[in-house]
Amino acid sequence: MPPHSGWNYEALSGKINLGLDASHAHVQPNGAYHYHGTPLQFLKRNRPTEWIGYAADGFPIYYDARVKSSYQLRQGIRPSGPGGRYDGTFVEDYEFVQGAGDLDLCNGRFGKTPEHPEGIYHYYLTGAFPFVPRCLQGNPDSSFQKQRPHGGSKGSGGRNDPRMLGMHPPHRPGGKPPEEAILACAASQEGTLCRFQAPHGTLTGICRSVRGVTACVP
Repeated sequence: MPPHSGWNYEALSGKINLGLDASHAHVQPNGAYHYHGTPLQFLKRNRPTEWIGYAADGFPIYYDARVKSSYQLRQGIRPSGPGGRYDGTFVEDYEFVQGAGDLDLCNGRFGKTPEHPEGIYHYYLTGAFPFVPRCLQGNPDSSFQKQRPHGGSKGSGGRNDPRMLGMHPPHRPGGKPPEEAILACAASQEGTLCRFQAPHGTLTGICRSVRGVTACVP
């Protein structure tokens, strides 16, 4: 599809050859090695929940084969663009369905993990779409803003920019929840149901203490 068409090929669709290796990764033109899915060769395979790394907002990323995403393949015929039936070739062939799985829009949830028994918001890599988180709930660390050499302008660096999702911790682990999530619980106690407007729609959750502030956690 032409650039800016609004239709983006899904790397793990099997419909395009990106030269992915056994860990769903490859080397891009600038020489950087990166993942499009679960790094299978990295997993120890002797734990039900594997800690993979950190997202750019400081929240941890895990893999657990028992966890299911809430995205589903759309039904019917594409109304525009490439046409044809929704078959998973494109990212836009999928839609988020609240409650269809275990995870929220960003493929994450609040809960206990082996490293954080007190509970923390965390993301998951999943065996089905979206495979890796496609957005962030917290604010990305400034070190993830891509800059051109010799003082050139910064890259887009938006909340949903794939560069914001890495396998290495940012300089300040444990990012602050988004301001909208904090405001949603400004006058509420922990455990209260809450709702706030995220970049891709309204998210509902529970007011919880996260990194020293009370915020609405999906």
